[in-house]
Amino acid sequence: MSSSTTERLLDVGGPLSRRSTVIANVRWFRKLAARALRDGAPNAEVRAANARAAARILIRQGKREALVDRLIREAQGADV
Repeated sequence: MSSSTTERLLDVGGPLSRRSTVIANVRWFRKLAARALRDGAPNAEVRAANARAAARILIRQGKREALVDRLIREAQGADV
């Protein structure tokens, strides 16, 4: 049985890296919202709503960034 390794370039700062960062942050904010509702502290509903709103903002910004990145790549590849 032979073992083979493949080299993969790191995508630091690239679209995949940014996407995974956005996903991780969205998950964190959603867990924060759930934790706020469970802890029963004052204004738990408000804190949970704020965390969910932050997650929605991150999703919207990530989609916008992906669209702009795709448009830039298409423009660079177009024949002028």
